[in-house]
This record gives sequence, C-alpha cells and structure tokens, in this order.
Amino acid sequence: KKGGGPSRVSPAQRSARATLADACATSATHQLASCTDLFFASFAASAAAGLGYATLLAMTPLGILSTALITPLVPVFDANKHPDDWRALRANVSSALAAAFAATAFVAAVATPLAAPAIRVAFERDAFDADATALVATAFATYVLGGFFFVARELITRVFYVLGDAGAPFRIAAASVFVNAALDVAFVSAFGLGARGVALATAGTAVV
Repeated sequence: KKGGGPSRVSPAQRSARATLADACATSATHQLASCTDLFFASFAASAAAGLGYATLLAMTPLGILSTALITPLVPVFDANKHPDDWRALRANVSSALAAAFAATAFVAAVATPLAAPAIRVAFERDAFDADATALVATAFATYVLGGFFFVARELITRVFYVLGDAGAPFRIAAASVFVNAALDVAFVSAFGLGARGVALATAGTAVV
C-alpha cells in the first residue's frame, strides 16, 4: 500500500486463509485417526508393520485414481457453485461418484486375488514370512475393497471446498476419529481380530 501503511486484507484473501486453515485441520484430524489405529495395532504382534505395508500398497492405486479423477473435475464443480447451477453440480458429482465406483471396483477385482502372490514374490524373505504375507494381503484387500469410500470422501471434500464450506469436512473428520476409535475397540478388543480388525475399522470409518 502507498504511504507505507498497513495493507488491507481483501475478503477473498480472508476466505482463502480460512479455507487453508480448515483444510490443514482436516488433514491433521485424518492423521490423528491413523495414530488411533497405530495405538490399537500395538496390541498385536507385527500388526503396525503389516498395516504400514498394506496402507502404502493400497493407497498407491487409490491415490492415483483419486488424483486422476478429482483434479480435472474441480474446475467443473467450481463452474456450477452458484445456487442456480446446483442441479448441474449434483449431476456432475453423481457422475463422478459413479466413475469412482467403477474404477475402484475394477481395481479391487484385479488387485484382491493377486495380493497374496504379488506380496509373496515382492517381500517374502528372511523376517517377512508367510504369516506376514497373509497379514499384509488381508489388510490390503480390506483397504482396496473399501477404496470407493476413500475416493468418495476426497471427492465430496473438494465439493465442500468449492462451495466455500471448508468447515464441514473438518467437522466430519473430527467425528470420524471417534467412530474409528469405537470400531477399533469393537474389532480389536471385543472381537479379537488384531491387525485385521484395525483395517476393518479404517475401512468402516470411511464407509460411515
């Protein structure tokens, strides 16, 4: 600003900062849910390591799908963010969800039966024995079978951001921490499913 006075923050800048803050809080909350999973995984032998393998393996195809599907659609959603265009927005979101379902179903159909043999070839040696292969393959299959809900969550989050309501994803993410913890208690402590229970809790939270 001329004269050396303090610069004014425009409404658009304030909105962008608020959206960024909410987005950071949402991401941090998702990480808190992951820490909850690790806490319960610590009660089962090798569970944390096995879930780490499974998460990395599953999120590779799901992350690629999510980025490839959502990134080009954000401008389309933005073009329909006015209330007069919400019918078109709903149609575009529905089409995107249908495409996400088809893509994730294909990935699950191909990857799930191949998980155990692929993991055996890639990792099974020395300390990574047959039990580790079975653990990672089961957790991987659980994550991939719930892949649609992971991708749908990211898609709907972007829609909220486009509509200027970045607080809704944060509130949902905060609630999901408690849902995830409750499912961890149920599957790990009550039903004694160990690492498989943690994977089920993560997938179940995405569904909810």
